[in-house]
Amino acid sequence: MAVRHEVENLIRRGNIFYWRARVPAVFVHCRPGSRLSLSLHCSDHKKAQIIGRKLNTRLAELKMNSKDVMTTKKQLQILFEHVRDEEIERLDDVSTMAKRNGRGGDVVEMELDLEVGWACQLLAKFGTRSELILEGDCPGLTYLLKNGVPASHVDAIRANYRGELSTARSPGFEDGIRRLIYHFEIEDTALNRERAMSKMFEARAAALLDIDERHDLVDRTSSEFTGGGRASKSEAEVKLAEVEPATPLSLTLTEESIPASTATDIPEEADIAYLDLSPRPATVRKASPKPREAEQRVVAVSEFEQECEKLIANMGDEWTAETERDAMALVRMFKSVLVEHGVEHSGQIEQYHIGLLRQHFNDIPTDWGRSSRMRIMSSPELRAEGNKLRKAAETSGGKAKVGLAAGTIRKHFGNLQHFLKHLKGHGFEIEDWTFEEVKPGAEMISAPACCVTRLLPKPD
Repeated sequence: MAVRHEVENLIRRGNIFYWRARVPAVFVHCRPGSRLSLSLHCSDHKKAQIIGRKLNTRLAELKMNSKDVMTTKKQLQILFEHVRDEEIERLDDVSTMAKRNGRGGDVVEMELDLEVGWACQLLAKFGTRSELILEGDCPGLTYLLKNGVPASHVDAIRANYRGELSTARSPGFEDGIRRLIYHFEIEDTALNRERAMSKMFEARAAALLDIDERHDLVDRTSSEFTGGGRASKSEAEVKLAEVEPATPLSLTLTEESIPASTATDIPEEADIAYLDLSPRPATVRKASPKPREAEQRVVAVSEFEQECEKLIANMGDEWTAETERDAMALVRMFKSVLVEHGVEHSGQIEQYHIGLLRQHFNDIPTDWGRSSRMRIMSSPELRAEGNKLRKAAETSGGKAKVGLAAGTIRKHFGNLQHFLKHLKGHGFEIEDWTFEEVKPGAEMISAPACCVTRLLPKPD
């Protein structure tokens, strides 16, 4: 017989307390009159009351917010506001230090913010896959000039844009975006990552371009950005800067004074002066993703997960869902270790990095794969988590759950070897590495049939 115990929805059956609540009517997908039933797995009255009150509060929150379900668009807006506010705080600190150093009303400080802000705005609008040259008929240049950006500041904006673009294309940038969208509970998809990246640059641009309060001491008439009259390049000069070569001062003539040229007007020395017929030594090309520009293709570390998805598709029914998850987890971990040590593509991976991965296995929590929080951690963060567990075990006198089991490590190296064979089979540059000296033990373990062949030693 169930006995009620003071707190709403809390009942006791025997020695165990249960939380049993009626499903609110606003949950239209549940049948009317249905109930939620949850065992609290405790027999202590006070502890059960605490848990019951928390569950009642959570149910009330769900009932109140059920009609206002958080959409991805709203989550991205919250992400935007968070990044913008953080950037504003950082810029306020920079502005305060500028005032401390006597540059509170310096127009250069304001223009630096605006130049970086427009560079971020270009990345938000055009993305990171295209590279804008901001010259000639470049759409990025047209966008800047259309929005009133002075032509004299285009060169500085171009330099800032290239710097931001280089950072956005670095191997660790996408991992940072993944952590950001996880923090705001946004679904981790390629589309949402692209949206989050655009929102992040848009938020930074909004903070940098908001100069009213931060640079209130600056004389706005001294900057072209705010309607001043500094000497500047015209729009035509900016667009034609790289198209028309500069003319020496000694040969500058008006258009009317230049006579029609004939073949006899050009001295022979001029023709010969610009000809270089000497043989040039053959240049050695470096590895590149484009086959026409390289002796061997490489694959960027940031694209390892996409390549692993191709491998899983190729294996088809030969791999179980569990094997596919293990392979993807290994690739993500290996990618994180490579990014940590500055490796950008497959052609830079050495035997040394295989050893780093082996040591990494020893220093991470044993149950890292069971925690959604740990699964998105970077390699240094995972090792730091393992270090915390070791220190806690030393304090309590217990054994720290740190380091993967020997069988798990062998399984991971088997999947890694299979992944590297996949890359090599598709023409990417991969060195011949050995796993025999880093795999623990030699005993056979239980593994899928496709993995057993990978555990055998390589033939001489």
